[in-house]
Amino acid sequence: TCSPAVKINNLSVSLSPQYVDLKSFDARLGKSDIRAFGRIDNVLAYFSTDKTMTGSLNMRSAYFDANEWMTEEPAEAEKVPTASAEATEKVFDLWDFTLDGEIGKLVYEDYNISDMQLKGNFTPNKMTIDNFGMKIDQSDLSGSGRILNAWDYLFDNRTVSGVINLKSNYFDLNPFMTEEAPTAEAPAPEAVMLIPENVDMTLNADFAKVQYTDMTLSNLDGQVVVKDGAAMLNDFTANVLGGEIAIAGKYSTQDPAKPAFDVNLALMNMGFKQAYENFVSIKTLAPIAQYIDGSFNTTLSMSGLLGKDMTPDFTSLSAAGFLETLDAVLKNFKPLSEIGNKLNVSYLSSGLELKNTKNWFEVKDGQ
Repeated sequence: TCSPAVKINNLSVSLSPQYVDLKSFDARLGKSDIRAFGRIDNVLAYFSTDKTMTGSLNMRSAYFDANEWMTEEPAEAEKVPTASAEATEKVFDLWDFTLDGEIGKLVYEDYNISDMQLKGNFTPNKMTIDNFGMKIDQSDLSGSGRILNAWDYLFDNRTVSGVINLKSNYFDLNPFMTEEAPTAEAPAPEAVMLIPENVDMTLNADFAKVQYTDMTLSNLDGQVVVKDGAAMLNDFTANVLGGEIAIAGKYSTQDPAKPAFDVNLALMNMGFKQAYENFVSIKTLAPIAQYIDGSFNTTLSMSGLLGKDMTPDFTSLSAAGFLETLDAVLKNFKPLSEIGNKLNVSYLSSGLELKNTKNWFEVKDGQ
């Protein structure tokens, strides 16, 4: 008796003390279907402490509904005792498997994932992913990588390390950022993103187009390194808002009560009004940008602390940089217009040209 119902259409398997040879398997699992073949060699290594169980599995599914197999956590009183992590590790720490899997459509919670594929080799402490790929609604993601010491990370709290390479033609971040607006009864939760200290991972990203809120970033390329309780951005570049952006920096939660950031930023050929509308730091520190038509280049180094909502604590912000205006005009700025009218200086009231100016600026403690 199973839930969901399992209907096996075809099963062919050969068994011996040395191997299990799954020649064919074709079944319906509720709404899902699965077809597979594979082999496990050295089966008795399961009971050994010095031999390795090896095998391969080829699996295909046109449609798989993971929600059918998800159950609610039982209450504490209903939980069945299970083997300890230490016992589990001793039994399953010697295996070496190769997997080649494809799922046409996977339903998981509210996500519809299609064209899912994974090919690689897996041992307790070395996972080599030759390639993986998927589509999530209109977004696509593919890549490869290697992860070391995953088993030791799970059972001995040791450091997991590796390199993951990600590519995408189009990726929309907005579906993963939905959150309910806070109310008087349910205030906004504390949402500091903690970086684990026992992780040493490098992520290489190459995304042709990324959608983030109303912004479209194109040709996004760069590297993220997570190590020692900090995440570092190396050589991140992208085209955005009609200009270009380059970022290098660090986000650290080594002191969880005071998450800190340190960033070097360059904006090239960026529109003043577009920057004001899309960047919180510019809206807070330079609100005059909303009155300027035109574009600018800037480079700056910026550091400070983050609040519990992951936005900068501007009272702790320090920055220094260079701002070059290109073809810019300050218009409809009431203090300047009033001065122009009182002094009868027309170019102040109609619009102050800021063409090819070079400016150095500094921010200390948010000022």
